[in-house]
Amino acid sequence: MKKKKGYTILFSLPFPFGVFIFYDLLEALNSQVTFAVCLSLERMANGDEDKISLAQLSEMGAKAEELRENLRKAFIDDAPRLEIAIFNSVTSLVTQFLQPSHTVGSSITQTQCSARYLVERYYLQEVFAALLLLVGEVEMDGMEVPVQAMPRQVLSTVPRSAFYVDVIARRYCLELLLYLCFSRVCRTSNVVRGIYPLLLETGPNRSDEVSENHVSEGLFSSSRFQSRKKVVSSLLNGIVLALDDGVRALLDVMLLDDKVDDSMSSHAAKHIAALFTSPLGHAWLRRERKECRDPHQQGSGPDVIMEYCKKVTFEEQTRLLASQLVRIAGCHANPQPEKVEPQLPEFLRRRKGFEEKSLIKPETLEERLHMCLATVMNTVSQLPPRSENEALFKCHYKRFYLYNKYFFSPAFNPLALRIVQTPPGSNSANAAPAGVDSILQALHRFSALAKGSTLGPSPLALLLALPPVAPGLLELLGIYDSLPSQHRLVLDHLLNALWRVGERYDEMARIFVCGALTPVRGSIVVDRVAGVVYVEPLIGSSEPRRIRGLELMLKQKGTPTAVCCNVLLAAAEECQQRAAACDISTGSAVGKGYSFASRSMKEFGGTVVPLNFLFTTTVASSSNDIPVDRDGDASGEDPEKVSEVLLARLVESICLDMDAEAVFGSTVTLDRVCDVLRAIATISPVCWQWSVLLIPKVFCVDVISSILAQHVTTAARQKAAYTLLRHAERLLAVLRSLRDAVEPGSDDVAAAAERALEAAMDAMQQCCDDSGNSRDGDGTMEGTVGVSNNNVAPDSESFTAYEYRRLVGEIERCLETRSVGSLAVHLLALSRMAEDSITDVCKRKIPDGDPLMAVVQKGFPVLIRVLTEVDDTCAAVATIQIIVWWALARLDSTDSSFVAKLLICHLLCDKKDSSSPTNSFGYRPGHRDRVGLLKVRLLDVLLGFCDYDTEGRTLRNIDDYCRRVHGFPLYNVLKELCGPAHPPAVQVATLHLVGYYFLAVYPRVSLGIACGLCADVFRHTPHSMAKAAAAAMLLNISSSVIEFDGPDCEALLQMAEAMRTYRESVGGSATDDEKVIRGHGECIRNVLQGRRLSVPVREL
Repeated sequence: MKKKKGYTILFSLPFPFGVFIFYDLLEALNSQVTFAVCLSLERMANGDEDKISLAQLSEMGAKAEELRENLRKAFIDDAPRLEIAIFNSVTSLVTQFLQPSHTVGSSITQTQCSARYLVERYYLQEVFAALLLLVGEVEMDGMEVPVQAMPRQVLSTVPRSAFYVDVIARRYCLELLLYLCFSRVCRTSNVVRGIYPLLLETGPNRSDEVSENHVSEGLFSSSRFQSRKKVVSSLLNGIVLALDDGVRALLDVMLLDDKVDDSMSSHAAKHIAALFTSPLGHAWLRRERKECRDPHQQGSGPDVIMEYCKKVTFEEQTRLLASQLVRIAGCHANPQPEKVEPQLPEFLRRRKGFEEKSLIKPETLEERLHMCLATVMNTVSQLPPRSENEALFKCHYKRFYLYNKYFFSPAFNPLALRIVQTPPGSNSANAAPAGVDSILQALHRFSALAKGSTLGPSPLALLLALPPVAPGLLELLGIYDSLPSQHRLVLDHLLNALWRVGERYDEMARIFVCGALTPVRGSIVVDRVAGVVYVEPLIGSSEPRRIRGLELMLKQKGTPTAVCCNVLLAAAEECQQRAAACDISTGSAVGKGYSFASRSMKEFGGTVVPLNFLFTTTVASSSNDIPVDRDGDASGEDPEKVSEVLLARLVESICLDMDAEAVFGSTVTLDRVCDVLRAIATISPVCWQWSVLLIPKVFCVDVISSILAQHVTTAARQKAAYTLLRHAERLLAVLRSLRDAVEPGSDDVAAAAERALEAAMDAMQQCCDDSGNSRDGDGTMEGTVGVSNNNVAPDSESFTAYEYRRLVGEIERCLETRSVGSLAVHLLALSRMAEDSITDVCKRKIPDGDPLMAVVQKGFPVLIRVLTEVDDTCAAVATIQIIVWWALARLDSTDSSFVAKLLICHLLCDKKDSSSPTNSFGYRPGHRDRVGLLKVRLLDVLLGFCDYDTEGRTLRNIDDYCRRVHGFPLYNVLKELCGPAHPPAVQVATLHLVGYYFLAVYPRVSLGIACGLCADVFRHTPHSMAKAAAAAMLLNISSSVIEFDGPDCEALLQMAEAMRTYRESVGGSATDDEKVIRGHGECIRNVLQGRRLSVPVREL
């Protein structure tokens, strides 16, 4: 620092984790007598005025000033022959500073405390500088120095020089320096405050400025002292790593000091974060030896040794820093008790008031500490895109892995219900320490991270840590009334901090919904007698309890309405995906977790596909049929079934019990209303009835006209009408699909809702037509708008490419960090954007090499990784939709060759093939066959082409690519996937696809080929589920094809009669699959008999 006319000038420090450093100098203290008088007055203020020796304090101050003067002469006056004088001064000062405090009476003890305070506070930097000056050139590699006791000075036999110290004295100075730094005779923060400025570079001085850092500037201004910086940096690195309060001391000096202005706290936190990401290299590390070197110290415990490490591994550095960070994360500001003010003289009261005004409030210290914690965690969690720089990604991922291992897991494992802990008083070897409430500590740490994320830093680390702890938080909310008051208070503060991260409500909602349904190993138990909450590792957490906790969270007063709205959508989508995975409504034979896309994607189309409610009974009325105790646990029921019913009941309660803002968001728009109603209409009859009763009130013509009239320009009005029309069409498709599932008494209500929606859509279409006519009628306007459209289209595509690139980058980052909740949110956003922009993009042909096409091609491998690595069904469905929309819009390539190559390559890959593309993804192997899972999901992509490619162009392009490149059609690929070498799920999904593929490309694939495939399946596959799927495929084809050729009809009749008499074994009762096959054969026979066709029976 520099001092100018009594004001302090701050400057930046160039150290690797450089921050701003400040000295607590007293302007009025100009001599050692003044120091002593000031210290005496401080002791008098504390009631110890009869225990102060001004003479001894003055003597200590005189020695310190003598040392300071000698250093000034040695540095500034360039007088190198002062080593002996400096050695005598520093040893005399340190000896008096470190002399035992119990040798004399109590008055001497108090004086020595004051003397230590004097040296530590104002002269420690001079002591360190003097010892560094005397150390000389020293080789520290492999050096070990004990710091258990003060080093003893060994007399040298070498004749003593009048100017320079010998080697033995230099070794003694090094040992003394290490002892002062690591033996805790001084406060760690004072050591950091004294040693850190010695690394400062000399700053530019003007004529009217005087440097206050003249000690270090003088020490290192000469080239002969530059090598000592290595000693200083190793000492500072050792303090931070080896001492358990090293990081806290660094924070106290560089962030929590009252001289740090609030405007600089964020900048200081960013520089401190570099300490946790940069390899420190060399450092003095603490070691303990059981055997004691000194025979006079037997029984004194292990000998503490400081060992110089030339290269500290980054893992060891991370472990040492993270362990301190875990303790720091639990620091919170507590209410300060009122102190009794002593009777002080007037001048002391004024001085004390001045000092109290300069101190920082505990709340401010807490904010700075939590902000620094969030900044550090965000820094270590940053991962660059793997696709751009593989080497850089590996380096950052290793760092993230280490901090996940040494910080995130130890800090938050109790809330993740993964810690092995037993009740208090247990004699188990794995029992937690007595009196330790790990749940409360984890709540404090997570609350600190949440509060820090609201003070400026990004919520990146918070959203990474939230998915694992979400089950624990929801379980705590589920037993909220049973928790001790302290736990409830911390939990409330934590939730309030979470809700202040407002721009991530959609991700938080998805994370909490997934957390309510994620299976975990442990559960939370409350010991009401001891007032302790602990984790029971042998009993898994109850999903009904966590769903109840989610419901209670939404009903709290402080929960924003935006959270409720996003939880409603996330819960409705989860209900749909769980129903699709388990196939609740159709009872299909497809295995759980494999066929996702067909059901959910049909809701977006214009054709009417009959649907059924996910829960055919009124969930709210059936709540009494599920026995649930006061903690939300269900007894005597299937847990998975109960969870699904409770989740649907949660959707109903939000719709029926909460206001419009909680359902549709604070900013209610008609397109948002369409999306919400479309999502919840299929959940249950209650949700459907609530939706159809709301539609006539919202979608009336007057409301539509008034909303569209708010747009000033014709182009803006047309764009709004077109966007709203697309959302309304999707909602109307869902309503029409539910006609067969509605009870007969509700037909009038459904018809009224459809008529109101159709009338509103006519008004929207009229607005679009009027806008087009107005432009055609006015040539000037037509020319203006035409030019505007030509100019806007590239900008619009540039914005689309930018958003695609951004969302793909977020998806890739979530894949690396396994953030499934955030991943699903980004995929859904990309899916909606791809669907909304597909019509606009298709208005003109996208040429090869277009920037938008390049972005899409780079995004396809990321989407394939999602299909391979992620088990979440919502994420998988959104990914399939994105691939379908992009391929239908020809955004991959003009002839669909890019998507064809991608699909065929992965469909033909073998899990045992080392060159398989899936082997380079780096996914963690699980119990599922990842290659089989990828193939099933890619078959769903082809199924999407069958449903939505009305011209059949995409499938023909893929078939032509197969014939041109591989020499065989796409059907051969599907036929090979039906073989017995593939898992049953792949066979079933392929046969399901073949039925729709046949109808989409007919007559490219004849009916006889399909019958031959079905016969091969019955002959070769041992799985009855695949045989049932083959029978269903033939039934689908026979019911849809109108005209049959003679040979094809004969083959179909033979298969139908064979299926009617199918049996797996001679004896025994018929299985479910046998009944399905016989039923399908009977249906095919009835279809053909209706056309008056018959053939003799032949056994298969």
